[in-house]
Amino acid sequence: MTSTRRLAIAACATLASSLCLSLPSAAQDKPQSGKEQKAPAAAGSGAAGGSAAARSAVPLQQNQTRQQLFDKTDANSNGTISRAEAQEVPALMVIFVEMDANGDGELSTSEFANVPLSNPDGSAAR
Repeated sequence: MTSTRRLAIAACATLASSLCLSLPSAAQDKPQSGKEQKAPAAAGSGAAGGSAAARSAVPLQQNQTRQQLFDKTDANSNGTISRAEAQEVPALMVIFVEMDANGDGELSTSEFANVPLSNPDGSAAR
């Protein structure tokens, strides 16, 4: 096995571990009332169980705009959100690959414009 292949396998394993570790913290944000609340479906998502993006909206903080969330997540301010930067927002990691339309491993502002967002009250954000 070449060193490049070993490195690629190690990188995949690290990413998978990171995702698994971040999911429990995302699950803690769910309401404790015993009733499951669903995130609102994105417009045009089609039938129930549509795309991952339709089922997983990225939450905004109170009075936060889409651009503010993008800027906060883009830690190095290079104008794109890398997978490493997206790890700070677990809900974004869940849909990252689907939102990365050109498959370059980064979300541009135009790709991020398609990310479904939710307000703190659970309603769909624009």
